Amino acid sequence: MIAHNTSELSAFFQSTYVHRHLLAPTSIPNYQGTINLFDQFAGRTIALEDITPVLIAQFLTWLRKEKGRRVNTLRKHRRTLAAILHEARRHRLTRIRLRDIPTPKKQKKLPRAWTPAQFATVIDDASQHLIGYVGRYPMRIWFPSLCLTAWSADWRISACMALETARVNIETGAIVSRESKGDEERCAWLTPQALEAMRRIWDPSRREVYGDWIYDRTTPSWPALTKILKAIIARTGVPDIGRFHAIRRTSTTAVAVTHGIDAAADHAGHSHHSVTRASYIDPTHLTPSESKLPPLNLARGNQLRLF
Repeated sequence: MIAHNTSELSAFFQSTYVHRHLLAPTSIPNYQGTINLFDQFAGRTIALEDITPVLIAQFLTWLRKEKGRRVNTLRKHRRTLAAILHEARRHRLTRIRLRDIPTPKKQKKLPRAWTPAQFATVIDDASQHLIGYVGRYPMRIWFPSLCLTAWSADWRISACMALETARVNIETGAIVSRESKGDEERCAWLTPQALEAMRRIWDPSRREVYGDWIYDRTTPSWPALTKILKAIIARTGVPDIGRFHAIRRTSTTAVAVTHGIDAAADHAGHSHHSVTRASYIDPTHLTPSESKLPPLNLARGNQLRLF
């Protein structure tokens, strides 16, 4: 067995932080990914005693400029480091305080979603133009099924890929999966179209419904799957509004349009509609409310005078 120096950030995380905080196995790769990036930036396995607020600020700047990470992603990496360093301070392995760690200014953008018609275009293109196989199933059948499951359940891609056959009622379309964020089980129902698509790749002998996919299993961002989706977006001309999370925003927005904000929050599994409205519902899809501004008293009635 190789003895690790527990003063190293990575070793402290694995030996102490994971066990003290009962970190879910699905969350560990996200934390370790931040640590690996920090080591890559430093050019060595970084030690706790070498970490300073200035070094963290330089690391976040490097992520933004060299890696092209967005501000919200930088904030996620900052939270990860802050959590680990807070625990290290309890063990007297660092003197860094939480308030010393710089926080990137939050960049707030409105959520963007496809219309149902645009999402249908994505599904149609996948079913017509994708080639190759996933296991023994054609990609043109397998991939649309995955997308329709995400659309129906309003789940993250990781939850869809972790869906076990034992937690699927293939007769009624009821499905249960565990969300990696929060590590909680959620129940959803497939739409008739999604259920029909899943039945075409259904194999009860498999542990996971989409378990034939051999790539990305240790990579939370699922880059190989994303590459396929991005190619479809480019081919169809639908707006490029992100990766698989765009399907979740599209699903949530569609429910908000037809059934209201509260129903959309319940559909997305949010405890309060403020999260749904701020991060998942595309406001341009909603019916505009009456303007609160009074009408202007324009000359010639309501006609503007043109030059």
